[in-house]
Amino acid sequence: FMQKPNCHVNMKTMVYANFAKDNKQKTKGSKIKIISVASLLGEAINRISESRSVSKLFKWQAYFLLVFTILIIFTNYLLIPEYGIIGAGIASLISITIHNLLKFVFILVKFKMQPFTKKTVLMIVIGIGVFFIQQLIPSLNWIIDLPVRSTLITLVFTLIVYPFKISEDFNRQVDKLLNIIRKK
Repeated sequence: FMQKPNCHVNMKTMVYANFAKDNKQKTKGSKIKIISVASLLGEAINRISESRSVSKLFKWQAYFLLVFTILIIFTNYLLIPEYGIIGAGIASLISITIHNLLKFVFILVKFKMQPFTKKTVLMIVIGIGVFFIQQLIPSLNWIIDLPVRSTLITLVFTLIVYPFKISEDFNRQVDKLLNIIRKK
């Protein structure tokens, strides 16, 4: 039941959010970035928490959903009047983070399982670093910028992660790609 988090959609969404032309679009882009970070956090926990749904502890899923619903309503109530759409993004980030922390503690206590390792932390630090590095790239026309920025992010991330062998799956995929390139 443990799968790798599907982070590529969120990273592409965050890159796309950088192309805003006016303040209204930039505000929406900021909200997209905030919610993307929350989603990335959720992906890491959700893969292992799926085990609850097939165990005798499935009723806890309903309790966690109830807590999440209350959190999202409460944080939106507090933050939207003051901060608008950015407040909604921050409310989502807070609610999703607390919700996932509760699920993480539950999994840790009930299943004695820990989905994170030192390599996970290293991967997160690298990802954050690459994100900030790509922020330094000047914006171009969005038609040119999107493929250029995405390619540079992929290359920098790969050049940092591959030599450290942080993920066996990642290294295996890069090795397959390198073998295909060498054969041509």
